[in-house]
Amino acid sequence: MGAQNRIDGKSLFRTNVGGQQKNVVVFRADDSVRLFEAHPLVESFNRENGTKLSVASHDTAHAVVTCEAFRGGGIFRSLSLFAADASIAYDMPGKALDKNIVFSRDGAPDVVLPTGRFKGEKDVALVALRLTCADIAYTLEGRTRTLGELLDSIGIESLLAIKLEAVSEIQLLLPDNRLISVPHFPDNGCYYLPHAETGVPHGQEVRWDQDGARELGRAYPSYAGLIVRGHYPDYCGRNEVLAFCGAQMVLGVLVEVPDADVGKVRELLNKP
Repeated sequence: MGAQNRIDGKSLFRTNVGGQQKNVVVFRADDSVRLFEAHPLVESFNRENGTKLSVASHDTAHAVVTCEAFRGGGIFRSLSLFAADASIAYDMPGKALDKNIVFSRDGAPDVVLPTGRFKGEKDVALVALRLTCADIAYTLEGRTRTLGELLDSIGIESLLAIKLEAVSEIQLLLPDNRLISVPHFPDNGCYYLPHAETGVPHGQEVRWDQDGARELGRAYPSYAGLIVRGHYPDYCGRNEVLAFCGAQMVLGVLVEVPDADVGKVRELLNKP
């Protein structure tokens, strides 16, 4: 197994997600992977090992960050923040969506999401679940290729070595039939109840201790990128949904392991 494909976690963990037991493992520890590198890393690992691991879904991410083993430090002490397998984009409060939502941050490429049929809507977040490398593209040296195409042509080590300063734009290639419109998206970072289909905080502000409440971390005025979950050491268990992380942010990776791949992953975990 290549050095780039090692698993950082020491053991598998089972968590209840909507009444179903899911296997998860820390794939990369904190401060090791940029925001958009999680998906190609996992896809590369699957190609090499014949597995079907996936970046943790938002539902699984929520189950993990609210379980005692995570909040208490335990198994996940090396993982405080990680990307969920969901993208999110929104624009300035009260502003009608244009044909693209663009997130710009100094020192990082612009991230762009086409709004499609949702153009003209206001105060919504556009969310997509279950991404792949075909859903994310880099514009590099005047040429736009998906992360999957780059993975095929240059391999994972070269892909990870690409300097973000050389990338002019990152595109979320999500047709509008894959986008879920979350209404009443809040204009500030407080506590809200989750949207039923996506788990994204929305609606009216609620008390922090209300059952099911989630704290929203949002950018201003607009954002396009991935949802990040986790906790900060000083605010353990805060249950925050971060929707403001730029492409240059480095964090960890949590993956789901299908039952059929548990044996293979345990074998890899036991290797020196």
